Amino acid sequence: MTGFLAALGFLTTLPVGKRALEQKSLAGSAAYFPLVGLVLGLALAGADYGLRIAFDGNLILPSTLTITLLMLLSGALHFEGFVDACDGLFGGH
Repeated sequence: MTGFLAALGFLTTLPVGKRALEQKSLAGSAAYFPLVGLVLGLALAGADYGLRIAFDGNLILPSTLTITLLMLLSGALHFEGFVDACDGLFGGH
């Protein structure tokens, strides 16, 4: 369970405690990265579904709030990767 908590703490902004973020715990946490991604994806899918019901057919606002939630939960990790890729591909033009 420590490996999963270490992966969760490393890939998200959720507080998991200092013990889970020790170097020994982080070393074995890479195997849990896909599981953390699945948990995060399911949480975001549920939030998006609930927001679409709450906003009754509006597509832009629930999608914007879901992406904002992803950025808050992951510390903008995916956004940073996207921006770095854009900079590498289109930065010289």
